[in-house]
Amino acid sequence: MRILAGPVGTAEGLAAEQRQCPGNCPQPPQGEFPSDRHTTLRDILNSPPRPEPFLQWTILRRQPSIAPTAGCGGQIIGEMGLEVTPFSPRNGLKRHSSALHLLPDPLSIGYSDPFKKAPPIGSLPPPRPKPRSTDGGSAARSLSMSMIFLTAFLACSPLAIGDEPETPAVEVGLPWVMDIDAAKEMAHKEGKDILINFTGSDWCGWCKKLDGEVFSLPAFHETAGKQYIYLYLDFPRSEEAKAKVVDEALNGKSRDEMGVDGFPTIILADHQMRPYAKTGYQPGGPEKYLEHIVELRAKGDKIKALLATEDEAQQGEMLPAAFDVMADQGLLGFPAFGKYLEMAEKSDNPELVKRAASHRARGQLLKLLNTQEPDFPTLVQFLKDNSEMDGPEVLNALWFCQGWLAEQGDKDGAKLFLSRMLNSPLVKDNDRGRKMIEDALHGIDHDATDGHDHDGDGIPDH
Repeated sequence: MRILAGPVGTAEGLAAEQRQCPGNCPQPPQGEFPSDRHTTLRDILNSPPRPEPFLQWTILRRQPSIAPTAGCGGQIIGEMGLEVTPFSPRNGLKRHSSALHLLPDPLSIGYSDPFKKAPPIGSLPPPRPKPRSTDGGSAARSLSMSMIFLTAFLACSPLAIGDEPETPAVEVGLPWVMDIDAAKEMAHKEGKDILINFTGSDWCGWCKKLDGEVFSLPAFHETAGKQYIYLYLDFPRSEEAKAKVVDEALNGKSRDEMGVDGFPTIILADHQMRPYAKTGYQPGGPEKYLEHIVELRAKGDKIKALLATEDEAQQGEMLPAAFDVMADQGLLGFPAFGKYLEMAEKSDNPELVKRAASHRARGQLLKLLNTQEPDFPTLVQFLKDNSEMDGPEVLNALWFCQGWLAEQGDKDGAKLFLSRMLNSPLVKDNDRGRKMIEDALHGIDHDATDGHDHDGDGIPDH
């Protein structure tokens, strides 16, 4: 299973926002979502693989109290309360009382097997306080446009509502260091890298599961201990656990610089704490996890080699390979790596320039999607100007905009965007997704009764 949908927004009171989350095994997050940080739909819909059923998430808003309901993400709903409201691009918002709507795969556009990469099992950190609107109407109007229509090819978690993941009994503990400066000094003296565990020790169920299945077992330390200093950056909730944190501000700074929004997130970094790999929970115990980080380290060696040289000619030769790893791991936002993005943009390597431009364009698209008030004309023009862009966020934006174009009477524009979706490699082998797009194309050319969207899901019923 793969969850690769577009971003969710930053509107006031939203449950989640956009980020590029690392790793490859989705799981349901524990705890709450930050109201001023970026999160993707992946973080909301992470769950262990299981074929059925599929789930459509559309609008998520904080609710003061909603009882847990059946379906994926019950822990989220039970803990913080979410409302999921179906949305029709053509017919507007339609409110429903239920928190979750299980649908027969309404939109599974490439958010599954075509992707090689997926996020880690993880939980999100406690939210930072932020005022919330008490006006339900204005809150709905201010929802991020990208949250209004987000769907995913999602398998539900086998966990019961409110369950914590089963955590194996801890056998031993790693020699975790909680002081960043001390960890860097130890790594420098011992010639090791740093394995950083961003965790929520007293509230994150998947963090406990990772510790119980991997970090607590001797087989992991026997191998990893030869290469890494273990740095434990905790973001707990209880006062007792908070008292053990060495430097909360520095921990937070490291989290932000490394683009960490989900827990557990595991970062592999050099002795100066410059990251070269990012992951999270992985099933299979210590042996599988060791194999996983060996693969990450091998790719990260390209970044480390680039960091190790000051010679501009050598940097130019190494940059193409290292750039791909930085982009793939979501590390280009790290302050020390910004210069490499600029180098890529100025490179005489056309392919590298193209990849850098694609990265910049994706960032621009995410900003357009993360707006409280939809700016459809600007977004439509952006998609036209960047006709070669592809990816989950692009598909999401195309689908969202084709509905708006159809409402404006621009049937040709709507059909052009739908055709572009059909031509995306991400939907090539997705029969259900292709049928949904084809049905939407068919519906544009028919009157209000033939192919009318009775259920308000944005898909013609006939």
